[in-house]
Amino acid sequence: MISKNTLGKTLICSVFLMLLNSLSSQDKKVEKPKEKVEEKAVAVEKTEPTLKSIVLKSLKTHPQIKKLERSRAVAYQEVRSAKGAFLPTVDFRTTYGPEYTQNQTVENDGDHYRTLWRNENSLIINQTLYDGGARESVLKRNHALFDRTLNSINDGKEALALRAVEAYISVLRSRKQIALSAKNIEAHMDILKVVKKRFENKLVPEADVVQVQGRLALAQAQLRREMADLKASEAAFIEVCGEEPGKLQEPEDLLKSLPEDIKSAQNEAVVSHPSVLANKDTIRAVESSIHEAASRFSPRVSLELTGAENENLSGNRSNDDSYSALIVLNWNLFRGGSDFAELSREIYRREQESFNLYETKRNLARDVAQAWFTKVGKQEELEFFKKHELASEKTYDAYKSQYELGKPRTLFDLLNARSEFFRAKFNVIDAEYSIKSTEYRILATMGRLVQYFEALK
Repeated sequence: MISKNTLGKTLICSVFLMLLNSLSSQDKKVEKPKEKVEEKAVAVEKTEPTLKSIVLKSLKTHPQIKKLERSRAVAYQEVRSAKGAFLPTVDFRTTYGPEYTQNQTVENDGDHYRTLWRNENSLIINQTLYDGGARESVLKRNHALFDRTLNSINDGKEALALRAVEAYISVLRSRKQIALSAKNIEAHMDILKVVKKRFENKLVPEADVVQVQGRLALAQAQLRREMADLKASEAAFIEVCGEEPGKLQEPEDLLKSLPEDIKSAQNEAVVSHPSVLANKDTIRAVESSIHEAASRFSPRVSLELTGAENENLSGNRSNDDSYSALIVLNWNLFRGGSDFAELSREIYRREQESFNLYETKRNLARDVAQAWFTKVGKQEELEFFKKHELASEKTYDAYKSQYELGKPRTLFDLLNARSEFFRAKFNVIDAEYSIKSTEYRILATMGRLVQYFEALK
């Protein structure tokens, strides 16, 4: 015949083994985030890196993206934690030590007090059967937050890619403007040589020499200013890319990658931009939080299996064993109105996040429009700047020839023509690179900039 102790131990061990099997066979429904491994290495030339190679390297190595990727790993663990609530909890407790006892039982046995070695062993297995949908709501909320981290990563990549593009273009623009400023200094030095020679031959007054020297000083100051701007652009480049800019290639033409009209660009932005998708994930998470808050009005039902084997309790030289399998119902009937407040809070949060989504869409539509019309305006400017450049170049060449031949052109006319020619070329360079920058900005506000570089051959 099987004893009571043997039956209890067998029951507890069987349930414990079933629990271990359940834990080992749990289905992982959420894909664990993995570090992205580039299957194909980006070919980056040491001498002349392309814009694509710089952007992709930034996306792979920048701490901002690494930080966002770690947030996804954190969210994954939150999902795992929520799934654990569907499994039973197992608590084991054991004690052993001397116990001094003085009570009526001990005195009835003829002792004034008694010291025994107390031993307690208990195992409690608790499985939630019903909780008003709280566990499901927590799991859905963490799933939504996990999905949001991916869209947040993509949103961060779009912003970082645009920063890399702007830093790249800024370096190219500054280098061209420095070369132009250096040529402007050379032109003024040539004029100064001519004027000095005329002064030595007593053909012009000394004031002409001083005037050219003043214009030369302005040209040199312009060069120093452009060199300072280049240093600032290089600093931005290093921060984004993690390396100093070498000899850079000109960016690709984006005309074929841009939408035909502004409405198409805006519609794509408000539908598929990562920031919009992240806001939608947040709304899903808040909706799950509403269901979780509503579940607090429901009872909690659980199955509780308990096994306890004790010896020498309270001065009794005997065993005290017990085994139970109970259905336990807990139902909070009043909590001071806290449950109603938490439910109302989550409802207001859902409205708040909905307005955040509307605001994000409006901001994206505005950003697309600003970038689009900036591009259109710069393109129109560029046409006139090129005409101005051609006209000012012809004017300068004509004035220079006339002045050298002694025809009625003053030095003041020549210097002004030179300054206007320099400014015209400067404006053309600035407009050309501004157009390229705004084209990439349009793709970024649409959420397609990273996709463009990843698909670029």
